[in-house]
Amino acid sequence: MIDPLEEKYSISLYDVLDLCSNEELTPIVDLLVSSPFSYLRHSRAYLRYQPDHSTYRDQIADEIYRLALFLTENFSAQAGSMAGRKHSYDELLFAACKKIGIPTAGLDVAQREAILINVFAKQHLLTAEPEARAALVREAASAAGKSAAGVLSTDAWVPFVSALVEIAYLRGIVAADGRLPSPDSRALAIRSEPDTAVSIVGDDGRHAFSLAAIPEESARDWSFMVPDGRTRSQLAPLLTALQPLFSAEQMLSGKNIYSAKAALSWSDKVGGYVGVAKGHKGMVDLHQVTAIGISGPAIFMTAATAIAQQQQMQRIEEALDEIKTMLADVSRFQQDERRSTLTGSIRYFRQVARAVLSGELAPEVLHTIEQHEAKLNKVYDHLVKDLQAATEALRAVKKDTFGSSKYLKALQDVQATVMSCYDDILLCLRARACGFQLMSAYPGREIGKQARYEAIAEDFRPFLPAGEATMAIDRTLREKLQAVSSYESKAPFLARENALFDNLIVGNRAITAAIAPAFSVGAHTDDSLVLDFRVQAGEIVGVRLG
Repeated sequence: MIDPLEEKYSISLYDVLDLCSNEELTPIVDLLVSSPFSYLRHSRAYLRYQPDHSTYRDQIADEIYRLALFLTENFSAQAGSMAGRKHSYDELLFAACKKIGIPTAGLDVAQREAILINVFAKQHLLTAEPEARAALVREAASAAGKSAAGVLSTDAWVPFVSALVEIAYLRGIVAADGRLPSPDSRALAIRSEPDTAVSIVGDDGRHAFSLAAIPEESARDWSFMVPDGRTRSQLAPLLTALQPLFSAEQMLSGKNIYSAKAALSWSDKVGGYVGVAKGHKGMVDLHQVTAIGISGPAIFMTAATAIAQQQQMQRIEEALDEIKTMLADVSRFQQDERRSTLTGSIRYFRQVARAVLSGELAPEVLHTIEQHEAKLNKVYDHLVKDLQAATEALRAVKKDTFGSSKYLKALQDVQATVMSCYDDILLCLRARACGFQLMSAYPGREIGKQARYEAIAEDFRPFLPAGEATMAIDRTLREKLQAVSSYESKAPFLARENALFDNLIVGNRAITAAIAPAFSVGAHTDDSLVLDFRVQAGEIVGVRLG
């Protein structure tokens, strides 16, 4: 049974090509019209509109589907028949990979795309500069097409498979740009503005913030945080001041989700915070409602600050729990001293996090945090040396020393060691980032905070996908795989490398999220701040910063 959500966000060739620019479509069209097996160059749409390929995207997709139906109809024993209906993009990828001999069992669409590209690319795309990736994909597309055609097959496989490689690359681009909706990105959709709102005016007669009721269906993908005792106490004055409005305003009746928005910039023209908001007709004047006990946006900002602090606390606790779980799953860390250092630091950070972020800034706690930081730095240095040794071991594997199966086993063992080293380094850096968050709660010493921030970022840089260490490992692995003729044998190595790169991207996001907000406390680049809250029986039971 197909998941309705996955079906809603499933894709076809039309979905991808509809979102591509003329420049992005050009390599695909060039591949098709250069092949004697493609009819696109004879089509009326191509002859009339090229080189403006964006005007006939559907015909480009139709031609790829036509090739797929022709090939799989005549070579069903090799690729699996798709006759009788127009199949999905995922099925086209499966047919191409199966023809080449790339195993795809258990892989999703993105993983199939990645393995199809990287089996033939001279280097992993993420290790290359962005402007060089298109050329790498063109070379990979050409090699993949020739491999699919082989010696005994028709050359019609060349334009079909080559075009799929280009489309796989483009789909990654449009998905990364947010042009292609997906189950993972649906909650990140642009926030719609409420149709109506009221202006909350304080005791001083000036606009403090706007308030709007939010329909339940508009907040379906919102994740509310249950306020803790401290946050609830900071929200109490705001709720008390607004309580009469919940029943007095017709627009608020029957609703239990509200959105409050405060301007963060002062307007010299009106002599205060601007009392307008974006409605369904653009910028509209707000109906003013006086709330007792509010003077300017101060009460709103206090509530927002409390929510932000609780969110930061939860992020630290979740990060520490995740690191602890990851450490338990890692079979490495054979040296007890390193393992105890990391687990001891995590345990201590977990113990003091709530107190520190609640404002209990004891000097002795800061001193202990700094001691743990120094120990983690030493662990990091040792782990880097371990990775360097594993990289040298990968270079040392020679096929003339082993038989084919033993060669693959030797490569597999060394690659596993390399990946374990990366896991350990990521864990150590994430623990350092959590310590940095706690240290940043202490006021002053901004130069020291800046130095620590830069040190964590600098220590992670070599291990990012485009970092020096990672590029060297990718280059060495591909050199070793040149001695392997079977794509079925190559694929597991490249799949594990893809998994490593995925982990690096996730780890980079986690570390960046940990250190960036801590270093820029109080900074806000937008011109307004939005607070959403859920009210039930007169109590705020859920909050989020919009």
